[in-house]
Amino acid sequence: MYDPSFDRLQRFLGPARDEHLIVVTFEQLIRIRDLIRINDIGNLRMAVIALDHLAEVMLHRRVEKQIRLGDESWLFRCRRYSRAERNRLRSTFDAKVEAVFRYRRCPNDFLSNMLTAGNAAILSIAHQYRNAIYHRDIHNERFLPFLARLHFVAVTKTFARSFPLNVFSGGAYAKEYRRRLAGLGFGIAVDDDSFNGWEVAELCASQTVKGMSVPRKDLRFVLTADVDDRIELLRNAIAALVRDGVPNDNLAQLVAMAEFKDTHGEDSALLQLGDELARVTQRLFRKRELGDADIELLEERRNTLEKRQRDRIEQLAKSFQPTAFQKSTRGPLVERFRSAATTADVLRAYRSLDVQLRREEGYLLSVAEELDEAAEREVDRRRGK
Repeated sequence: MYDPSFDRLQRFLGPARDEHLIVVTFEQLIRIRDLIRINDIGNLRMAVIALDHLAEVMLHRRVEKQIRLGDESWLFRCRRYSRAERNRLRSTFDAKVEAVFRYRRCPNDFLSNMLTAGNAAILSIAHQYRNAIYHRDIHNERFLPFLARLHFVAVTKTFARSFPLNVFSGGAYAKEYRRRLAGLGFGIAVDDDSFNGWEVAELCASQTVKGMSVPRKDLRFVLTADVDDRIELLRNAIAALVRDGVPNDNLAQLVAMAEFKDTHGEDSALLQLGDELARVTQRLFRKRELGDADIELLEERRNTLEKRQRDRIEQLAKSFQPTAFQKSTRGPLVERFRSAATTADVLRAYRSLDVQLRREEGYLLSVAEELDEAAEREVDRRRGK
């Protein structure tokens, strides 16, 4: 039976589970807000990672409630998830976002509509940027301050909407947690002995996000400037390579080769052939180093592997269509970005365009490095090295 540790914690806390969760989460949100207000790259990166963790926890908590409702209800059947759906929900962030956003209340549950369309988009996009920061040490310096603020507001408001409607607790627990929230600076009545999680979380959220919102016009202005500057830098870099004597046709071919490596570099068949070829080549080198003349079979094996490697590359190349620096690829992305109306649409369009521009920047950098290495080899050859 699946029994998440978070649910075990809630059962241990008993009647105070929602009150406790509200207090400890707003303690974390206040500290994250402080990181964002410092407004340097290191703290902004930490803020995005911490916010993504909070989003993961609250989405997991909500998904488990939705699964339980589907299993337990019989008079009014709620949405029931299959085994495959449950596995995907428990392992994939975007699946959680989609399930929570699409959830519709049953007659016998108190769950709220937790995610708005805009906040769902922000959580999903911020998760992708968090992965780039956490796993690949990559961030967009111009966008990061805006991403952190958007992410903060979305997580805080979504957390406030995660509690059941019209569910109250009271007594000593309620007063104690009200006092703790007041101690964090929230304007909340401490003498009240009732506690409605939804109302209290909404009140705290509205005070926490004050001054943290990002006007859409400011967001669009910064992102438009970022896109325009990066496209101009790419044009200038290409022009510089052409001025240095690289023909346009050769440059296009080199970029296509860089994209091909990026697209098919992790091909399982190529990786397997490459590993085996490396082992055979190493054995061959050792035999030659030791003066062993019995190398005919190894040479034959190496030649066979090299031919299979070339054949696999040719097979992949037949279906490969370069997309970098193509008007048909970048043009629609730019148009979609410029015509986006809502904040969510602006972010989705920018994310797609950002990925494409980052790929093109990487390919051009790879080409420049390859040309530099070729020039160095030519200098060494002429010097007789």
